[in-house]
Amino acid sequence: MNFSQSVRLVWPDPGSVRAGSLYRLTIPCYLPVPDRGRSAANGEIEIPLDPSVDLLISRPRSEHYLQFTTTFHQLADAGLCPHEPPHHRTIVLDRVCGELSGGTRLPGIVFDNGMGFPIISERVADMLQRSRLTGYLLVPVEVTENLSECFIAPRLFVLCFTGNKCERIRTVDGGVNSCNRCQSCPFVCPGCGHMFPICSTCGVPMVSIVANGIRGVPDLPITVEGISYAAQDVLDGTQYDGSDFVGGGFGDYFISRNALRWFVRNRIAPIRATPVLLADSRDPVGPRPSGEK
Repeated sequence: MNFSQSVRLVWPDPGSVRAGSLYRLTIPCYLPVPDRGRSAANGEIEIPLDPSVDLLISRPRSEHYLQFTTTFHQLADAGLCPHEPPHHRTIVLDRVCGELSGGTRLPGIVFDNGMGFPIISERVADMLQRSRLTGYLLVPVEVTENLSECFIAPRLFVLCFTGNKCERIRTVDGGVNSCNRCQSCPFVCPGCGHMFPICSTCGVPMVSIVANGIRGVPDLPITVEGISYAAQDVLDGTQYDGSDFVGGGFGDYFISRNALRWFVRNRIAPIRATPVLLADSRDPVGPRPSGEK
């Protein structure tokens, strides 16, 4: 008997929204021609590697950029969600191990070929600790094998985003938010929005179909000040605690205006920052006129 269920997960109506407080942070891939043909979003800011990977291809390997590959990671209890079944609300790490490859050129952000964690150099870590930015944790990286051209492996750190997760939580439309065989595991956590593809109790696959649009505005993006936003780029502003580094799941990282200014001013590369919306937002901190170092 097939106990799998197909349901529709929908985004709640965001109500009033505004832009300018948070940005989705992406670390572009180190491929020689990354994202060819990709169109930049309105308001997007990118800090590329200098020199670019393309210019280094024909040069000796020692002049190439250093890369890291995560081979083992351990999640910290600090990121656990209080709701059952046990799962992590945010990605906070206790330990990260991996291998170095590539050349000797050390960028501000070292690309992670394994899990995609934000890996920063010791220089950037020192600068960050001297700044007034909030909502982060630095975890030392353990290099298990050095396959790079570096004679001595540089000190690296994982940048964990610990600011309160504020992604909006999807709701189930046309069904019940639980496994339809044992009713003990939800499709989506009501507390943090984590999706469970497989029931943790009976192991039944729980298939979900994610809606493209937002309830009330089906299949249409939200447009504010000429910038269009997809449903997943609208965050719950009532949950924003004012941190400069806002937590999320694997690959979901958000930074504040202040953090973005810090990245730009110090030319920390490579990064891509795409503006997102805050729904029904209340910014408890607001901009800091004096800025951060």
